[in-house]
Amino acid sequence: MRKSEVCYFHFTSKADLTYFSLTRMRFFNFTIVVLVVSLLLPGCAQQDTAPDSRDLESREEVNSLLAALNQDDQTVKKKAIDILGERMVVGAVPPLIELLKDSDMEIRELAADALGKIMDYQAVMPLVAALRDTESQVRRTAAASLGEIGDDRAIAALTSALYDKEPSVRSSAAEALGKIESPSSIEPLIAALQDNDPEVRWSSVHALQNIGKPAVLFLQKSLENPHRDVRQNAVWALGLIGAPSIDALIMTLDDPDPSVLIEALKALGNINDAVSLVPITELLVHQDAEVRIEAVHTLGRMRRNQAIPNT
Repeated sequence: MRKSEVCYFHFTSKADLTYFSLTRMRFFNFTIVVLVVSLLLPGCAQQDTAPDSRDLESREEVNSLLAALNQDDQTVKKKAIDILGERMVVGAVPPLIELLKDSDMEIRELAADALGKIMDYQAVMPLVAALRDTESQVRRTAAASLGEIGDDRAIAALTSALYDKEPSVRSSAAEALGKIESPSSIEPLIAALQDNDPEVRWSSVHALQNIGKPAVLFLQKSLENPHRDVRQNAVWALGLIGAPSIDALIMTLDDPDPSVLIEALKALGNINDAVSLVPITELLVHQDAEVRIEAVHTLGRMRRNQAIPNT
């Protein structure tokens, strides 16, 4: 039912006599009739006009915010950038792209962040260019925003950013590639599991988790890496991917390093598939006490979760 119909219903149901009289007073000007109706039902008049007023007010506010982007007052400009990003104003994308070249580093960073919130595809290539900014904060934010937009055109530049000199940029690039979820990012992300910075390695693990099943085969190859940390991080990622990784994780139970075995046991316990019961049980007699203890804990969790039937 339209708003005008709702108003008519209330009017006729509560003021039939008034309505009857008004419609027959033909010597009254139509304008007066409308005035009387609006006075009798002020709520309905407000309902019909309020949306237009709000829209007008909103447009005026957006125009004011866009005008503020040209202000010399940096505080005003920064606040306007932030609000336009939060409100996802698509009309702000062109001026925000221009601000990626501003001489003020903070303005460039805020513009990159706002473009990520708006998530408009026309910002992709300007943000790719911002990955070469002289300031690491801008590069990091540009990488994060490219992840939010999720356009494949950014993959090559984000892959290159995995080798940025700043760990925060590398970590942000890994997270962005995980959000885009392209299989073409798997091998660079696996290589990033060897990064010196733990945040970069952790971001790469989560990125591989997001990509999911296509990453399993590549991660399985990493289980043969001579470096323990690489194998351990690969197990971490496989455990987060879950059920598609179960065969690869079972193979890991032959690893010579106890810390890798313990991570594999934790992962298999979380997946909770009965197919892993026998190989886990074999570790109850492992020479390393911590491995044996973890095997007991894993079997206990699986029993509680009913992968092992009660006898």
